[in-house]
Amino acid sequence: MGLFDFLSGDTKSQPPFSHAQRPFSPYGSSPFEDTPFTTSLPYTPTSAGAGAKYIKRATEEEIRAAWPAAISRYELQTIQGNSRSPQIDDSLVPRITSEQRKKFYSIKSLPIHGRRIYGKPGSGLGESGFGHQQVASGAAGEQIFAKLLSRDGILDRCVSFWSLSRPTQEGQRDDGGADIDCVLLIDNHLLLIDVKNYRAGLAYHTLIPDKAMFCVYPAARVVAHDPYIFSVNMNWARENLNKYLLPRYSDLQIDAFVVLVPGESGEATLDSDITWPGGIPAYSYSSFLAIVNRMLPANRGFVPRTSLEGFLASMTKLYTCPAIDAQAPVNESAWPKPTFDADRDVDELNSGKKAGSSRSERSKSDKGQHTGGDSSDDQRGSRSRKTSSNKRAAGSSTSRPPRSSSPSRAKSSTDTESPRTSCSDSSTSHQPHAAESSGPTPKRSSASRSSTAPSSLPKGWGNDDTDDDDDWVPPSKASRAANSSASHTAQTPKSASRPAASQWDPFARPDGTPSQPTPASTSSRTAHTTPTSRHTAQPTKNGPKASNSQYTLTQVPQVNASELSYDCGLDPEGKPVRLAFQGVSGVTAAGMAGNGEITHMLFATVLMAKRADAFVRFIDCKNTAYLDAYKPAFKEFTARSQGFGAILREVQAVRKLVDSRLFLIRRLQPNGDYWSMPTSKRLKPVMLFVHECGSLFNPDPNDGYVSEEDLDAIKSIKLLLQEIIESGRQAGIIVVLSGQQPSQYGLPKALMDACQMRICFGAVDSLAATAVLGDRFSTRDNPTATLERSHAVISLPDTTYPDVRFYSAAKPVLEQLLNAGA
Repeated sequence: MGLFDFLSGDTKSQPPFSHAQRPFSPYGSSPFEDTPFTTSLPYTPTSAGAGAKYIKRATEEEIRAAWPAAISRYELQTIQGNSRSPQIDDSLVPRITSEQRKKFYSIKSLPIHGRRIYGKPGSGLGESGFGHQQVASGAAGEQIFAKLLSRDGILDRCVSFWSLSRPTQEGQRDDGGADIDCVLLIDNHLLLIDVKNYRAGLAYHTLIPDKAMFCVYPAARVVAHDPYIFSVNMNWARENLNKYLLPRYSDLQIDAFVVLVPGESGEATLDSDITWPGGIPAYSYSSFLAIVNRMLPANRGFVPRTSLEGFLASMTKLYTCPAIDAQAPVNESAWPKPTFDADRDVDELNSGKKAGSSRSERSKSDKGQHTGGDSSDDQRGSRSRKTSSNKRAAGSSTSRPPRSSSPSRAKSSTDTESPRTSCSDSSTSHQPHAAESSGPTPKRSSASRSSTAPSSLPKGWGNDDTDDDDDWVPPSKASRAANSSASHTAQTPKSASRPAASQWDPFARPDGTPSQPTPASTSSRTAHTTPTSRHTAQPTKNGPKASNSQYTLTQVPQVNASELSYDCGLDPEGKPVRLAFQGVSGVTAAGMAGNGEITHMLFATVLMAKRADAFVRFIDCKNTAYLDAYKPAFKEFTARSQGFGAILREVQAVRKLVDSRLFLIRRLQPNGDYWSMPTSKRLKPVMLFVHECGSLFNPDPNDGYVSEEDLDAIKSIKLLLQEIIESGRQAGIIVVLSGQQPSQYGLPKALMDACQMRICFGAVDSLAATAVLGDRFSTRDNPTATLERSHAVISLPDTTYPDVRFYSAAKPVLEQLLNAGA
């Protein structure tokens, strides 16, 4: 089997696993991910160990005595004149194409990433007592193994430990020098893995059961290396862990494996009867991956911190702290710090790479087939751009400056650095962004936003994010949109009027089916997806008109935090309309410039952040200067100036958050519905506000050079946003797509169709109305034709509000809101 087949996933079928099931595909498309792990797998769990009687290493006499049987069984070539000794020639090399070599080196260039990683792959071999060549080979093998597990999404769904000291039966470090190459903690499974970087592309057979094996060139039947004599170290380590951990964790399953990593010539083929001392099975990487995929939990992001994690971290060789008791209460401040922590943007493993590279590669495995092409997402980071359209028109030959990767999230370190201890202060929490300029805005690392004890939950989950209102700066002035003159009103004359709602339904389906039931009178109306009693007023201007004072908020409105709702404005009869985000995962809000869309949607978002404790993640797709005043209300802020790659990584992070929250919610709520949970038990609601999305989905070349990589990133962003909207309702995540370019290009139809709430501010043409509202109105007339500034149509699947006059917040109200605690 060649390396090209190995990388593509179509590896040769061999029992006991069918590689036609693509075990190398990312876990998002893995056929094993939803199958619960059971002990019926075609391997024998090894938790029982070999008992007190340890197997001794094979001797030279035993090796010589075993060769004749192996020669006969496997038809091996022998030394001329000696039929009892095989011909051994390690000078032969399997044929390797340039494409195979290129593919292998592409693996070596992958970043290492995971949920939480302790230690460094290959770092413990310096104390092993092996020669320099063996140490280098072993370290390279562990790094390849870590890169493959990262690429295939395994490390993202578990906690891994690299170069773990062999434990004693009392749970202390054994200073004998031997270690465990890799340990994976997957729920109640503890996998001890001995990584072997043996010759690749060859066939391996047993020479002495539990003691030795050999490899051959499959076609020539010539032994390719001296026999591999097995060590008993893994059996000792497993035995000691069994005795220490099983009395403390009765449901813990401890299994040990030996895994041979692939090389330039592909994967090795191992007989199923090859076992290390104590019955520890040996596998190729693909076979091991198939086993681990069945053990992985259904969630794809949330991995809780446990006392067992603290114990294993303290046993990792990289750290010098004393061993932590396996049943000690979870106290991260006493634990060693991970070398990679996806929840806190820590990356000390990818020296020479930007931290964004590892995050983007991790997100590639998350969304599986949605990543277009082989280009790494970090190549879509912030870059120097050509901004002069005149130069482009003149055919300027000035070359573009080299692209720079996305800002590094954490200082990288090499394997030669001094071991880190667990004494560093870990008290961190998120701080809001201070007002910044509209120029290039590098995304801050999470460490700079932290000041309280870290949480076991990812960012945005509820108890690791605190507001520091003393640092917030109120806006110096209201936005220009809020002070627009009458020149920005609808182009339709004020005297124009629509037919009464009783005469026709502007939101009828194209087939004429009405969108609303027979109206019923009430004193107020609520814009959300749950059925409510409704009052339908005449959508003409002949009804009672409210005075300007009625439209101005002189104090912060009351907010229902459980519904994420507030009175947003008045209907034509002067009755309040309540805007509620409960049960909504997608909101489209658009209108032409000057119609108040930005002013009113920003106010609603800030109100939810400060009064409903919503975790707001804001993406500015147009580098808007006036947003500086609002930044303190946003927990995450990503600007277009950081590049499309930065926007992609932010959307990827929210996509992962959906899966993480769904996993926890299903454990807390039987029906898995965020909105049916008691408010006191909910995680914080999350709002992802995409500002000026038209500049994202339909970028203007005058705003900066847009490369092919940028276009790939935009395509991925669309797909991810659609997935978030489709799955976000039960996770309590809301996407707001806001823009002043309401067109089929600025508002992709797939995204608009997925949004439950659609709001159009002011009068727009029929094509723009269709882009915002979709098929929820009849093409016979434009439902926005007579809307003035700050008036909007609000459309929901079961309710429509043809004319809502939004309240305008006075400047002191906005300042009070931004300066008040949440």
